[in-house]
Amino acid sequence: MKRRAFISVYDKIGLVDFARNLVEKFQYEIVATGETYEVLSNANIDVINITDFCEASILSNDYNALNEKILAGILANSSDTEALNHLESLAIKDFDTVVVNLKPLSEIEEKTSNIDDIVSEIDIVGITLLRAAAKKL
Repeated sequence: MKRRAFISVYDKIGLVDFARNLVEKFQYEIVATGETYEVLSNANIDVINITDFCEASILSNDYNALNEKILAGILANSSDTEALNHLESLAIKDFDTVVVNLKPLSEIEEKTSNIDDIVSEIDIVGITLLRAAAKKL
């Protein structure tokens, strides 16, 4: 089975070199979100846009990572053959690597002191992905 990584990062320092190594040295397939996808694609790295991978777009690109194809693929136990077969029957692919970093709250606070604006900028998607990946351990 091909190794697969899901990447969605706010801070993109070192991203291109890291992703290139995953693809070239370890033969990973990469699925990435919005700006992360654009950076990798512009660097000529073979990457799949999350919208294409999920065959759907919800609310806005920021929330596409909450798609069941992503979350189930992250949560899947790669040693559970029955679970993997079930996912395969649903056209859901397993992720064995998740790369996420979060938007720092300090940057949000620098832009505004309005509590509604601060709350709307909190990264719930990244937190969800991190928790799903941690649960898989």
